[in-house]
Amino acid sequence: MQNLITKLTASALDLLFPLECFGCGKEGDVLCPSCLAGVLRLVQPYCRLCAQPGRANPCVSCRESPLDVDAIRAPFLFDGAIQKAVHGLKYRNLRAAAPKLGELMGEFLTSARIPGDVLVPVPLPSSRLRQRGYNQAELLASEVSKTTGLQVDNRIV
Repeated sequence: MQNLITKLTASALDLLFPLECFGCGKEGDVLCPSCLAGVLRLVQPYCRLCAQPGRANPCVSCRESPLDVDAIRAPFLFDGAIQKAVHGLKYRNLRAAAPKLGELMGEFLTSARIPGDVLVPVPLPSSRLRQRGYNQAELLASEVSKTTGLQVDNRIV
């Protein structure tokens, strides 16, 4: 019964506030197929540590000031429609961007065969959580979990 109510509520919201593409404004989804096809994927060469495109491996910056991580992986360059979608989710309370972004992240993790046991969203400071009303990292982790099957644990950090 709860699932039916959730679906009906979502359908009513879609009628009142239809989703629009962050790239072109076309109604239907937060990223339409055309804009999604135009998103710039991160391809070699890029620094395997910081993911900066066009850099040596590792780049000068990472050799001089090493990061405390094994590597950063990113499926897309952070610009255009992807950047607008992330900023919409993070700063404009457009939570409708989370399912598509999470799906894309999950597909990337699966196709790149990046090992992992659990998804750990970065917590927000309590003041920011009160201001925003939600943690965008938790929303994304929940959506990534649907694609990858990995569990989300927001108590680790």
